[in-house]
Amino acid sequence: MLLEPELVFTTYDTFPNNIPEIAYLKVVFSILCQPGCRASLINLKIKAMSLDVLEAAKRLLPDSIITKAAMSLGETEANIRKALKGAIPAVLAGLLHRSARNDESSITDLLKNVNNIGVINVIPNLFEGKADPNASAVSSSSGANAMISDWLKSVFGSKLINIINAVSIYADVKSSSANAILNLAVSVALGPIAQYTADNNLGKAEINALLQSQKSAIINAIPAGFNLSGSMGINSLNDIGTKIVTVEPKPYENQRIVVKNGRGKWIWPVILVATFGGLIWFFSRRSDTETETTLTPPDTTRLVMTPTIDTPALVQVPGKLDSTSGNYIYDPGVEIEIQLPDSTLLKVGANSTEARLFNMLTDTTWSIDTIDKTKNWVTLDRVYFETGKAMLAKGSDTQVRNIASMLKNFPASSIKIGGYTDNEGDSIVNKRLSDQRAKKVMNELVKFGVRPKQISEAVGYGPEYPVCPANDSPDCKARNRRVDLKVAAK
Repeated sequence: MLLEPELVFTTYDTFPNNIPEIAYLKVVFSILCQPGCRASLINLKIKAMSLDVLEAAKRLLPDSIITKAAMSLGETEANIRKALKGAIPAVLAGLLHRSARNDESSITDLLKNVNNIGVINVIPNLFEGKADPNASAVSSSSGANAMISDWLKSVFGSKLINIINAVSIYADVKSSSANAILNLAVSVALGPIAQYTADNNLGKAEINALLQSQKSAIINAIPAGFNLSGSMGINSLNDIGTKIVTVEPKPYENQRIVVKNGRGKWIWPVILVATFGGLIWFFSRRSDTETETTLTPPDTTRLVMTPTIDTPALVQVPGKLDSTSGNYIYDPGVEIEIQLPDSTLLKVGANSTEARLFNMLTDTTWSIDTIDKTKNWVTLDRVYFETGKAMLAKGSDTQVRNIASMLKNFPASSIKIGGYTDNEGDSIVNKRLSDQRAKKVMNELVKFGVRPKQISEAVGYGPEYPVCPANDSPDCKARNRRVDLKVAAK
């Protein structure tokens, strides 16, 4: 009596597109089966090996999708491919990093949601039709787009804005395009893992083990020049997937505040003095009022060590007049370090232009006021000019370089530059000089690598819009001689 052979095959593919391979196995089984053997797959066992997450993702990206994405986003196919080269391992690294941490929401819930959507079948339709260049550009007839965006937020959390900027900078694509490409990357990266998890009934520990087993491959797939570690707020790529939880500083993304050599110890006494002074002033004013009025007590909670993001006409940054140069020297505040998405560290003051601009660009709760044109402005507090000229004074290029670094790290942002003078002399001459100074700052930013399209306008207003309307003292006039920038887009 012939014994039925038991053949064991190995395959790495456990997804719908493996059907041709199973058909091939049937043919092989039939050929190897001895005469009289039942040619069936009853005793055929297909051994499923660990999923190759990178290869599985790549298989879901045929050239047709790349072409659709390029046409939809208005980018070149080469740049789309380059963006995906960084985005896919970034998503897998983010998933690995999250899987190793004790998050409140389970990673299994995320993958279950991905599998329930059937994202593998949705992927070919993500870039159907021409998309709005100002939108995320990913559309889905099944309504999966909103969920896909949620998956990205779930993987990267508050670091998502940094990842978007990293993709944009690395592949030289628009920020909106980088966001859309990440939507595609998270779909092709999570889709196979989600289906594999469901097919094999994996738990959180098994999912983490699967990803940990491929940590080296994921890290090695991250291309040179793609700043993933800085964007994720970790010291090195080797820290991905560790259980070390980094406390995220607030309210600024990627910012570490360090008080140097005891500086800043005077802050709290000043705050207390200011608070009691305000209360004394308030009650004295009430006693002097002949008619009873209802007043709101001063809000002392506003006395915080964070940059203000309002029109410079309303921001009273402390400082003093330098009698030698005639410039108004602003107090930068306690020294802090700002870490940009490309890992550049800027050592600036907590009240400085850089700190306030960084807050504007990264604070998701702050939006640009498109109605009130006096809003969204910030004064360049360490940019000075030679008297009567449009030449930068010595040392002013440091802040211009810092601003340039920020704009390069946030390629979707754009600014407007305004130049201003005091009321001394001829107003026409002053307006011409202020215009030349505004354009000088613009040209310096471009020289330091800012794309010209990120500067919407550079214009001089002369003595208009003074921050010190009196214009009646050297101190006041010095404050009015300035260059401001306005955040026009972020």
